[in-house]
This record gives sequence, structure tokens and C-alpha cells, in this order.
Amino acid sequence: MTPFERALVELGRRGRESIARAHGTAIAIGGNFTGTSYDIETACSTQDLLCLAGDAAVDLAMIAQIFEAAPTADEHAAMLRSASAGVARLTARALEIHARDTGYDPDVWIAGALDETALVMSDDRDLMFNGLRAGGETVTLARRIASSIFAALACAPADRMGVPGHVANALGASVALFMVADSFQDE
Repeated sequence: MTPFERALVELGRRGRESIARAHGTAIAIGGNFTGTSYDIETACSTQDLLCLAGDAAVDLAMIAQIFEAAPTADEHAAMLRSASAGVARLTARALEIHARDTGYDPDVWIAGALDETALVMSDDRDLMFNGLRAGGETVTLARRIASSIFAALACAPADRMGVPGHVANALGASVALFMVADSFQDE
């Protein structure tokens, strides 16, 4: 059984509630990994938060490699849980700040992030990878998170409304990795 199969959520309302709880928990504890507080984060620009998230996503990709080498090791799952929570927190905050600065409602993008999590946590997640993997699912997803964050940074100067889609994808995938790692905490 792969780590993703272990952490699958059921479709429907109960699965969505489980994802929403994981989203809230990841954001709440993510500051432990990032070393930031709400006050610091809300004083940052979207660009600042995305740069921090990009840095954390690189760490997440390295931790995902360690996790895949020995997923049942408690310390590896704990590191993946912490790092994915940190990236989730920074990307969630980037969505909030970007919404504040551009005048849109972030709720639609947060819902999109939760849809992304649901897709990753379902049996249909193979469609996301299109047969291309850079290692296992955990590493591939961590790299995809980093790619989404850097895509948001790249499009920010010319396409401000392209930013939230990329950030929502990174947020949703980060919550999925958090759920995978969290499933090992229950043992």
C-alpha cells in the first residue's frame, strides 16, 4: 500500500470535511516550520510570501525524498507533516494578501485548493501526473508544489489574476501531502 492509498479520503461531504479539517490544522501549525507568525505574514507582500513559500517548497521536496526512502519512519513522516504544513500556511497567507491587495474574494480560490486536495486524495490522482514521475508520488507532488509557486512568482508582474490559480494548486497539493504524513501519526 502506498502512502497515498493509506491516506485516501472518501468522496462526498465527509471527505470534504476531512480535507477542510486538515487544511485548517496545517495552516495553524505551519508557523512552526516557517518560523513566522500571523502578524509577520500579514505585513508581507504576496511576493515576499511566495518567495518564502518557494524556499519552503524546496525543503519540502528534499524531505519528500527522505520520506519516500522510509515512509514508516516516524521522524520522516513528522518532517513531511511539518514541511507541508509550512508550505500550506505560506501559500494560504499569500492567497489572503493577494486578495486583499487586488480586491477579489479569496473564497473561490480556497475552494479550488480544497478541490485540488480532493483530487490528489482520491483514486483519480494518477491523472494529475500524466504518467510523468520524478520519483514516487510524494516527491513528484512536492516538486509540482514548487513549480506552482514559482509559476505564480513568474506571472505576478504581468498577470496578477494568474497568481491565485497557481497558489491555490500549491496550497491544495500541500494539504494533500500533509494528510499523507498525518496518516502516519495515528500509529
